[in-house]
Amino acid sequence: GLQYVEATINGVKVRALVDSDATHNFVPVDKAKQLGINATKGSRTIKAVNLNAKLIHEVAKDV
Repeated sequence: GLQYVEATINGVKVRALVDSDATHNFVPVDKAKQLGINATKGSRTIKAVNLNAKLIHEVAKDV
């Protein structure tokens, strides 16, 4: 099954999915703003297996 943990981001408790094989982590834009995560405008796309490419709206580094 999926493994979740309780985490704190900028003082806000959240439930996070643990994926030890992931190379990137994704957070919905509205949730990132709610958590006070600073991001800059993204200009790349990402493509998953059997899906169309999606625009990366914003990027947060060293979080």
